[in-house]
Amino acid sequence: MEEDNLVGNSYSHYSVFIPEKILADIGIFEEGSTVADFGCGAGYFAVPLAKMVREKGKVYAIDVLTSAIEIVSGKAKAEGLHNLKTIRANLEVVGSSKIEDSSVDSVLLANILCHLSSICCVF
Repeated sequence: MEEDNLVGNSYSHYSVFIPEKILADIGIFEEGSTVADFGCGAGYFAVPLAKMVREKGKVYAIDVLTSAIEIVSGKAKAEGLHNLKTIRANLEVVGSSKIEDSSVDSVLLANILCHLSSICCVF
């Protein structure tokens, strides 16, 4: 079961990465930005993103697993991050995130393609 992959502060397969460095290297997440982290898992990127965009910004942490959303909510509360909003949604269903169109500056998609039931690729 996928929920078994949730370990401590992150998914176990992320343990070799430094999320702050990865996000800094991407270079598009600025103070005041609004970002959606689709498939946020245990908040490995969502929590550092909330710190990067600071109080003027906003991060939507979205996942289908209730356990993942609970973990992210707990981390945000423990770290006093009031700019991180969790949303439980199935991203394979159009509009399920309930985020208004054109309301975010960027969307982070990390390690979620393996979870999609059907993928259409054009080469």
